[in-house]
Amino acid sequence: MAYLSGPYGLLRDLWPTALPRLNNDQRCYALLSDKEKVPGSREQIPLWATVQRNRLPFDTTRRLVLLLMEIPPAVAHQQIAVNVQGFVCGANLALRTLGNWHGRLDNARNARQTLTLCSGGHSAPFTAQAKALQQIIDYIRSEAGDATKHGVDRGRLQLERPVFRRAKENGHKAIQLTAFDDPMGHARKVAEQWVIIDRLELGVQSEGYQTTRSSAMAIQASDFVQATILFDISNPGVSSKKCIVRFWMTRVIRLARPQKSTKHGKGLTQKGKATEMRNLGDGFQWGPEPEDVDI
Repeated sequence: MAYLSGPYGLLRDLWPTALPRLNNDQRCYALLSDKEKVPGSREQIPLWATVQRNRLPFDTTRRLVLLLMEIPPAVAHQQIAVNVQGFVCGANLALRTLGNWHGRLDNARNARQTLTLCSGGHSAPFTAQAKALQQIIDYIRSEAGDATKHGVDRGRLQLERPVFRRAKENGHKAIQLTAFDDPMGHARKVAEQWVIIDRLELGVQSEGYQTTRSSAMAIQASDFVQATILFDISNPGVSSKKCIVRFWMTRVIRLARPQKSTKHGKGLTQKGKATEMRNLGDGFQWGPEPEDVDI
């Protein structure tokens, strides 16, 4: 998993120093290996990454994949995973195993787990992060022959993840869902056509920098998180050169949660919430709390 960088080092260093890092990782740019850091300029990305045709037989929706350059043949399908940081915006219900799916067979194809991150008032690191992601997307589109321009939203970062895969294209064994995952049994009813082959990894980091597995309910609005993403590259048609790039999350770890503010009281306005997030450096609480444990 790689960290984004800019002309002067790692972009994660732009966040307030009071915000914790995953595993308390204090390494600077020079101490990371080449595969752990994304080049800071568009010109260097082709020397670090390559876009190749997807050869995974069970995943036919993605025409191309982004891989590390010059890696041993034994791990030639090692996809590039990038770490991003931000504050959670809005509700987190779509992080549950079935995401935004409402149990109907006809919309299983479009079911997604989603998470939106914002700056929390810290525009410098968040904007720099958006620019770095834009450089990667521009490279992917150029390699795919897509000349269209689509900018990354510098105010919000939309992450997603497909819930189902087609059963006939499934190269892995479907996971067993619990009653908590699928309380109404809807996923079992469509299992002959659509299956779930893996889970989104969710966790909460404690004061001792230990990460505990958690449920989706542990990730709430205003939490400061680190998410690991892949670049989901697809096209709308077999013969189309148009390239669609989405940020496909594989892991979300809660690093900090703002302390409840007594200044604004229970009914925080949107402005009050933004102020609380900007003041996170003055005080945050660690997890997990009792309700955050894995179910």
